[in-house]
Amino acid sequence: MEIFEHVYLGNRHDASNASLLKLLRIGHVLNVTDDLKNYFHKMNEVEQKVVRRIAGDNETGSETITLNSQEDDASIVLEGLGLGVPSRHPQEEIGIEFDQEDGPSDVLPTNLTSPEKKMSDNSLSQINTELVKFDRIIEYKRISIVDSMEHDIKRFFPEGIEFISSAVAQNSNVIIHCREGRSRSVSLLIAYAMNKLGWSLKQTFDHVQTLTNNHTRINDGFKRQLMEYEIELMMSRRAVANVEGVANIDETEVL
Repeated sequence: MEIFEHVYLGNRHDASNASLLKLLRIGHVLNVTDDLKNYFHKMNEVEQKVVRRIAGDNETGSETITLNSQEDDASIVLEGLGLGVPSRHPQEEIGIEFDQEDGPSDVLPTNLTSPEKKMSDNSLSQINTELVKFDRIIEYKRISIVDSMEHDIKRFFPEGIEFISSAVAQNSNVIIHCREGRSRSVSLLIAYAMNKLGWSLKQTFDHVQTLTNNHTRINDGFKRQLMEYEIELMMSRRAVANVEGVANIDETEVL
């Protein structure tokens, strides 16, 4: 999901979905987990399993969803979704049923262990493999952050912000992801907006909450550090403004 221009928020489903990264033209990936790999590091193409829904007797057309073979739990997500589909259980596979006109309509638990599986009363699915070719080699950066209230996430803000800013400066789309896309990645995203865009903590948090339909769950320790970071930024900017003000006064006196 695009939160700011060129800047996307995601989770492990998004990060392991080659078709989605290609669709969003992602050129940079910031992985802020301590346990997930950089799925497509140094790859220019990847084979990916695709579940194709075949219309039954009373239906026409077909729909496609993507099976993320790069994920440990092989979750299924809708190709092209910005935020992925959160699993009801870490090991539960997710299937998505489509309406012919309106796109995704319902999420149903599905066991896709066989090449052909009934997805509705009138349709079947087939698992095929397709080759996804990236437009460019994706640049990765991993910052090992633990989603714990005691973890010092603030010390990683400069490193993460620099990576995001560098991608944006190159007009490259960058996705920041953790496991669920709710705490670590959101914290880095908010820190970026406060530092580079000049947004307040509340303004940024409300913006992210609105776009993600209140999906975020930042832990209390990270919230406290974001508040501390906002105060540090305010003090730094105030100091710079005071110095510039003195410089302007001195220049006026000289004239």
